[in-house]
Amino acid sequence: AFAKLDAALKAGTGPAFCYIKATQEDFASNKDAQWQFDEFHGRGIACGFYHFADLSESPEKQADLLCSHAARIGNGAPTLAPAVDLEWLDDHDKLPKATMRAALVRLIARVRDNIGRAPTLYTGPPFMAGHVGVVDDLGPVNLWDVDYSDPAKPPKLPAGFSTWTYRQWTGKGKVPWYRGDLDLNVFNGGQLALARMVG
Repeated sequence: AFAKLDAALKAGTGPAFCYIKATQEDFASNKDAQWQFDEFHGRGIACGFYHFADLSESPEKQADLLCSHAARIGNGAPTLAPAVDLEWLDDHDKLPKATMRAALVRLIARVRDNIGRAPTLYTGPPFMAGHVGVVDDLGPVNLWDVDYSDPAKPPKLPAGFSTWTYRQWTGKGKVPWYRGDLDLNVFNGGQLALARMVG
């Protein structure tokens, strides 16, 4: 697989960036995150780490878990800002929107305080509308928008957001260097803008 990835990078058709799952909820971590980071970062691909969030659990504990694992795995290397993955869970169906909003604000704020820059929020309009609503006090954050409509058209954004940083446009992407489906994403900017996201 990595030989094919190397060929794609050499041909200019490989990925410019990737996010690696580091943690989940308030207890789990990805045992493969270290070698995944080493392989992709070692090939000059901008890498970041994400956390699969459960807003029924402590936002602060989850933020600290994500940031500690990201710092350990990255080991001082420049990376994209850590991301909070907010999507459907059984527990989220049980929480009022006000509770979800308050927990999300606390989670994003804690990650921001830990890393000293704007974190990234992965979510989509249907989830936000149905489970969270409009968040007016989220503070600086990069939106990783999930919208599988026509990728040639501007994406639909959650209410309260006016711009996006990343867009996931399919969950069934095919690439020659990976066997199976991949989530494929696009960055809202050029190579220099992407380079400025790394810190």
